[in-house]
Amino acid sequence: MVHKRAETIMHCRKDGEETRQRIIKVASRLFAEKGYRNTTHEQICRMAKVNAAAINYHFRKKEALYVETWRTSFNNLLKKYPVDGGVPPDATAVERLHGIVISIMRRMSDPENNVFDIINKEMANPTGILTEAIDESIMPIKEGITSIVREMLGKKASGRDVQLCRMSIMSQCFHPIMSRRRKNNEVQGI
Repeated sequence: MVHKRAETIMHCRKDGEETRQRIIKVASRLFAEKGYRNTTHEQICRMAKVNAAAINYHFRKKEALYVETWRTSFNNLLKKYPVDGGVPPDATAVERLHGIVISIMRRMSDPENNVFDIINKEMANPTGILTEAIDESIMPIKEGITSIVREMLGKKASGRDVQLCRMSIMSQCFHPIMSRRRKNNEVQGI
């Protein structure tokens, strides 16, 4: 009898986690397409084939779902495309930077990536809800790039020089991919 009860509990937990992940997947797509304000619980429920109680149970409120959706999407991308791009930590600074840049480009060009579309919608119509989650997630990557740039520029480089070089590198990563994503969205009518 105890064994049967444990099986039932494990089945419920598995079902609950599957429901939670289905909600996150649907919410990620909707937040990327419509933004936070134009995405409703009803739309998420309909597409995820759940009732509103499931969203409330797993996330309590829409804001928490929004943050968790972004974090989960970002972390899934990092699992698929690790920050270091597969380059070992003892490689040269140039090789490590190359690995990071390649990883960024792969994450951004992944057709299943909703992270950057969510950020773009957030920038276009700010809620402030994602600020802390984005900072927490991106800060280690930013610090890693800054460290490599400092190493490449040498000790005589000013903090401003390092910051400008890091910003230049990042903009060169983002611009071509974002332009292509924007064109693809226009073609799809999004």
